[in-house]
Amino acid sequence: MMYVGTSADIKVKRKYHSEDQGSKTKTKPVGNVLLACLQVACEIWTVYRIIILLSREKLLLVHQRLQSTLT
Repeated sequence: MMYVGTSADIKVKRKYHSEDQGSKTKTKPVGNVLLACLQVACEIWTVYRIIILLSREKLLLVHQRLQSTLT
């Protein structure tokens, strides 16, 4: 038996069919998770570098104070 529908039914079917086809080309959820992990890792690395730079400056200040008190 053949289905005979109105033109509105056919447009709706085409719309859903085209959306299904388009979703296959979108970014996969795994890619989004990996991207989020990469962004978090970059933020952690940035904070780590800032802490290292600040601790180096603090060590230099302590070293200068020690030298000034010893001389």
